[in-house]
Amino acid sequence: MPRIKNDSICVFPTYKVKGDIDKKIGNIEYNGSIYIEGNVLEGIKIIAGKEIIIKGNVNQSEIYSNSDINVSGNVIGSNLVVGAETIIYMSIYNYLNDIKDYLLKLYKALTEIIHSKNNEQITLDKFSKIFKILIISKFKNEKDKINETYNNLINLPKIDLNLKKQLQTVQNQLQSMEISGDANLINNAMKYVDSLLQNIAFDMSPANIYVMYCQNSNIISTNNVEILGSGCYNTNINAENSVIFKQTTSVLRGGKIEAKKYIKVSEVGSTLGVTTTLKTTKEGVIEADVAYQNTILIFDEIKFKIDEPVKKLKAYIKRES
Repeated sequence: MPRIKNDSICVFPTYKVKGDIDKKIGNIEYNGSIYIEGNVLEGIKIIAGKEIIIKGNVNQSEIYSNSDINVSGNVIGSNLVVGAETIIYMSIYNYLNDIKDYLLKLYKALTEIIHSKNNEQITLDKFSKIFKILIISKFKNEKDKINETYNNLINLPKIDLNLKKQLQTVQNQLQSMEISGDANLINNAMKYVDSLLQNIAFDMSPANIYVMYCQNSNIISTNNVEILGSGCYNTNINAENSVIFKQTTSVLRGGKIEAKKYIKVSEVGSTLGVTTTLKTTKEGVIEADVAYQNTILIFDEIKFKIDEPVKKLKAYIKRES
């Protein structure tokens, strides 16, 4: 299938399906492009090495691609992810950095406790107890977040088996540290995490998602997400670059939209005050033709809540000259 990508004409091998994809046909995994003339029905998983084009609807299914996803119909109760391998490696990279940050904080807290004791003799058993208490009390939230991220990562599709074993090794080291109370294991874990971080490399080629309408779904893109039709209801969208609603009559109600650079919506929220969140960075811009009450705007850690309808909204963090 010929297409233009990054100003170049590319031709990829294509797997074509003339009708619907259902459980009788089963899941599809293909290294090239996938072209589906019909609908993707519930319970189906599709994984492509290149782009995926679906001319019908997607219902309660999972669609993963390393290039663009284009859905001409509606997306209901589904997960769409483009740049799937990139997103996996980005998630692992962030997970390892969270562990590194956790270990540094833990080491610093231990050091401060030792200095606070002045010349008091601390036995190995007492030190071990202090260490365990720190983990389960002061650093409980960090530990819980790391465990949750780990459980999500090892269940991701297409994760490399060797990488999965390496993540299990990291997690085992953290558990051993907590059970034994041996602070010396901090240094061992830190060295292992650093070695993994140095060897992680991933392709950040931009990939986009195009859909007409989405509801109760999750959409993740390494570049842009464009909503070409009537809008989105109760959907979470995360884009590395921008999220744009193309129609002036489109509606966004419920859910959370995240994009690092730009969010453009037509009508967000409703007169009933449905909570809808738009999140970007401090360098990003949020625009809406109409934003109703209970619309929440977030710029990194800075949060604003709209209490009454606003027309022609353009929100950003003013930069000092």
